[in-house]
Parts: sequence; structure tokens; C-alpha cells
Amino acid sequence: MYLIMFLFLFLLSCSENLYYNEATSRMTIDIFNKSDTILVGDSVSFKAEINPRHAAKKCYWIIDSFSREILNLDFNSNRFNLFKKPGIFNANFYAVDFLGDTLSAGFTISVANKPICEDFDLDADLKIIYGAPQFKWNCIDSDKLTYNFLLRNENNPISNVTLQADSLLLGIPLPEDYWEIRIIATNSFGFKDTLNYVWSVNDEE
Repeated sequence: MYLIMFLFLFLLSCSENLYYNEATSRMTIDIFNKSDTILVGDSVSFKAEINPRHAAKKCYWIIDSFSREILNLDFNSNRFNLFKKPGIFNANFYAVDFLGDTLSAGFTISVANKPICEDFDLDADLKIIYGAPQFKWNCIDSDKLTYNFLLRNENNPISNVTLQADSLLLGIPLPEDYWEIRIIATNSFGFKDTLNYVWSVNDEE
């Protein structure tokens, strides 16, 4: 009697393990997006692929607290136009199989503004100190900016420096001629704005 019960429990255990192994989900998710940086107001197309293709009964994207359910797996590319403020957003794709198991995969999106530089005003932004010009500019961004300042005459650079400040004292007088001024403001996300101005030393006489 004990032998029969032992055999029965053994077979039952094997059958449960066999059933569990057969029922284990083999669904996988491939995300075609990569972590990226975009401008505020940009939209992004999200695309994910489920293998096997029809292994999920439901799938959806969640970008932080915003979610969108995909009802038709034949159209798994979704465009979101919700990035209206700077920040770092986590985008995750979830797929629920017919057993109720959930798989997920995701990436991050950095959203930033582009710097805005005001037009160069010669009267307000240029001073001559003991014959040497001091340049000043105004660029607006909530992020920290780095500036590349280029001063050249007939494609010969006199000054080409990278700095954090929004002004530069050249330190030497310039001969009378036309000079090209170019200032490139770059934030930590890599977005840029550029100021260009042609200045004649004679303008200060």
C-alpha cells in the first residue's frame, strides 16, 4: 500500500514538473530604440518586436507614468509626442503572455532645450580697454553652457578658445581691418546655437 502511494506521489510530482516546464513562457522582446537625446517638443517612434510574434495577449509602452496599450501587434511602432519639458524619461515595453507572465525591456530618453543666443550688439557687447577689445554675449539655457569663441581675419584665426564665461578680453589691440566673430554655445546635451558677426576695428573710431 505504501509502495503504491509512493509511486502515485512520484508520478504526480513528475507530471507537475513536466506541465510547468512545458508551460514556461519562451517569449522574448527586442527593442529597436536606443537611449537618445531629443529636443523639447520632439516626437519619438517606439518600436518593439515580440518573439514568437503572437506569444503575447497584451503589450504596452510606459514612458514614466504615461502608458499606451497596443491592441494590434501588426502595428508595433508607436509615435509619442509628449516630451514637452526637459528631463530624463524611462521608456519601457511590457508584454503579457497567455499564462499571465510579464516581460519588459526599455531604454532612456534625455529631453533638453536648445540654447538661445541673443543677437550680437556692438554698442552693448563690445568694449575697448587700453586698445584691446573685450567681447560679451548673452545665451540663455537652463543648463550649463560651454562657449567656443573664434576671432579671425581672412580665415586666419587670432583666437579660438573654449571657455565657460560669457565674455572674453582679448588682451591685445587689433589692427584696422574686418574681423569675423563666431561664438558657439553648447549645453551638456550637445545642442548648440551660433552667433556670427563681422566687425571692423574702424567702427570704434
